[in-house]
Order: sequence, then C-alpha cells, then structure tokens
Amino acid sequence: MTRCKHTGWLRVATKDQAYVVESSDRAQRLLDSLPRPDSQYPSILVMIGNAAKRAALQRLGVDITRPNTTRGHGEIHLNKAPVGASGARPTLIADADVPPHKRLGRPRKSTLCHEVVARPLSISHGGSTTSTMPSAMPPATVEAGDQIYNRMLLPFADAVCFFADDIGGVEVVAQRLASWLNLTTPSTSSVRPWLVVVVNGDGEDSARSRLLQSIRKRTNAHVSERFHGVRVISLADKTPKSLRRRLDSLRWDILSNELSYMTETKRVERVLASCLFSATHLAGFL
Repeated sequence: MTRCKHTGWLRVATKDQAYVVESSDRAQRLLDSLPRPDSQYPSILVMIGNAAKRAALQRLGVDITRPNTTRGHGEIHLNKAPVGASGARPTLIADADVPPHKRLGRPRKSTLCHEVVARPLSISHGGSTTSTMPSAMPPATVEAGDQIYNRMLLPFADAVCFFADDIGGVEVVAQRLASWLNLTTPSTSSVRPWLVVVVNGDGEDSARSRLLQSIRKRTNAHVSERFHGVRVISLADKTPKSLRRRLDSLRWDILSNELSYMTETKRVERVLASCLFSATHLAGFL
C-alpha cells in the first residue's frame, strides 16, 4: 500500500455545539519512521504563516504543493525535514496559519489511513473560567486555536517562527502572543523556546520595538516568561536588481542558520535540564 500524503496532525473543530481537538497519529508515524528512534533526539520547529512560510519550508526540504487557503484556526500540520533525518538530531516542523477568517475546521471524516481521536477542549476566557461551548463572539474562535499552541506545542518547541506579513503584520503577531501569554503555563519545565518574527518591509530593530510595545499594551505578562529570547529577521529587498538574487538567497540562509543555532542551544539546555527526549519517548507525549 502506498503511503498517504496527509500531513494533518492537530485540529480544533466544533462538534455537538462544543469545542473538540482532533489528534491524528501523524506524529507517531513520523517518529516511528526514523531509522533509530530510541537513539535519535528530534528538535521541533513551529512555523506560522502562509506564502513566506511555504518558501521557508521548501528551503528546508519540505514541499507544500497547494496554498493553505482553507486551513482553520488551530489546524496544525506536521512534517519531517529530510536533511538530518537519519542523524542523531532530526527536525520535526509543525506548520500552521493565522487565517483572516474566524472559522474553525469541520470535524474530520473517518479515513482508512490515519487514526483520529477527538477530545473535548476547554477554553479559558481571561484566565478565570473555562467552557467547552463556542461563543457567539468571533474572537473565541481564534482563542480556541491559541489553546493548541499553548498546551501542545510550546512545551516541546525549540523555536516558534511567525511570518508576520503572511498573517497581517506585526500587530497580529502581537495579538496572538499576548493571548498565549495570558494563558496558564502548561509545563513546569525551565526550557523555553526561542521566538522568531520574520518581516518583509521593516527594519529589524524598529519591528522588534513595535512588536514588544504592542504586546505590552495587551498584557502585563512579559515575553520572557514564555520565550527564551526574541529575534526579528527582515527579508526586505532593497538591493539593486543585479544583486537581488544572490542576496535573496543569503537572507534565507541567515534565517535557516539562525533556526539551526536556536535548536542546538535548546538541545544543550534540554540535556542540562534532563528533558531531552528520544523519538520514542517524544511520540508518547505528542
């Protein structure tokens, strides 16, 4: 039987007037497919965006053939970077979008190729009460997606990378980060992921300043409570045409190298904190 091409892993949906999170066996299958899962220690990158994100994934060897125009909030796909997959430090890439609409996905239909389990999802409003009932207010839809990042990705991620222009700009990134910061921390681990924000039109310093200022307007929580550090990388193209192609490649190389550096620092930190998991153990958590 040929392998299916489904990459969906996590998905927030509504069923019987309640929120549910659907989890497929995608993570288990990817980790089981590694040649030595007991002695390989994967890193996890979270990449959030659309067009620029697809370009970044392609440079990492992950090909997404169709635009992600139909994804809902809280819909996470999972892939394995081909480079390094047979070595001691493979990389899993969780990719998602923050679409402009306020829709969640519909419950998945049963498939023959993947096991899908649906569980109730409680939504915290303002950090005080929880509910499994969808609200009439559209923001609750987006908040339902935030729960997935907070509970199931941040505890295991080495870096979270937003492609700001894909999702509406730095202000939208700040909105989502502030929402995450206001949620209860699901893990007691001292290891926190790096935060990367990729911009196209701004200088890195000014974009970073605007991002942090916008977050402070929305929450009293500090970014350092959930992230190791903040790095803004600009892909702005202000070069003559004669140099554009060469420098365009260089800018993407800078992003790729930065992510590699971040995953390596987190690996060392996880070793020191005794929370670096083999692929076999990680599959049990995911």
